[in-house]
Amino acid sequence: MFCSGIGNVRFSGKSTLRKTSKYIHSTTLVSETTSSSTWSVNVMEKFRKIIKSSNMHLREIFESFDEDGNGFITPIEFRNAVRKLQINLSAKEIDEIIRAVDRNLDGMIDWLEFSAKFKTKDNERLIETRTKNKMAKLKEQMTLHMKTPQDAFELFDKSKAGKLSFANFNDLIKELSSLSKQEVPPFAIIKDLFDEIDIRKDGEIDFKEWNQTFIAVQDGDKKFSLKKMPIHLAEFEVSRDAKIIHDAIVRNRKYLMDKFREVSADGDLVSFDDAKEIIRSVQRGKEIEDEQYKILFKGAIKDSNMVEFKKLGKSINTKFA
Repeated sequence: MFCSGIGNVRFSGKSTLRKTSKYIHSTTLVSETTSSSTWSVNVMEKFRKIIKSSNMHLREIFESFDEDGNGFITPIEFRNAVRKLQINLSAKEIDEIIRAVDRNLDGMIDWLEFSAKFKTKDNERLIETRTKNKMAKLKEQMTLHMKTPQDAFELFDKSKAGKLSFANFNDLIKELSSLSKQEVPPFAIIKDLFDEIDIRKDGEIDFKEWNQTFIAVQDGDKKFSLKKMPIHLAEFEVSRDAKIIHDAIVRNRKYLMDKFREVSADGDLVSFDDAKEIIRSVQRGKEIEDEQYKILFKGAIKDSNMVEFKKLGKSINTKFA
């Protein structure tokens, strides 16, 4: 809860209310410090400081105010939340904050209005770090349970149009949560992740946006097991060169199987070097490094650096940018 997040915040003065005029029914917050000096605090600035002092994500604070979870904070919900903070603000002062935040004057506060008023540079940095960690966790889960982010994309691209709708993405997150035996993240966090990946902001995620996002995700919080991959290798995995070589493997599969069997001692495995030389004979002059071959052979390489050649061509994703 937001209240527990700012439990250590204390103000040294007390707040009292006085009328600024006997003819005008408005109130001014007057604070009296323990040193008997007087000081005036702008209500909005005071509220910003309280939010800044919380260790919660701004979105989480918004959700704690939004009691019914409908994406809007009503005046009643806002008053209830402020009073739980045990800050001496009058109904008039609370109404003043609501009026200042409610830019479209619809009587409620939505996320865009709330974040526009209360986000700070520190909060933005916190959001950026947490988003990075959430993306790292998502990539880790896809790698553990669905082989690669590219495989996850294909699995949930139900229309096979090379795009994920929000519904598709939501189903992917739910499936990963189930496989990881973890709770499904709140709707707002799923939507934030979707919006982050949807670079063009057209309400859909295409394969290029997906790759661009997850190629950039190289690490995150130390508790994650992501292994940092040089960017040129991450880019190769979804490159046209990899697609050309993959297609050559599929197209020449019978020829390659015969070659593999010729050098295989047991009919199933060949050494990495032998596999590399045999594949090189059909890759149409495209020279690549050993680490790139390992990406091509992913899913077929055994711990002993042997290649299970019958699996070659099945481990490469067939959708490329």
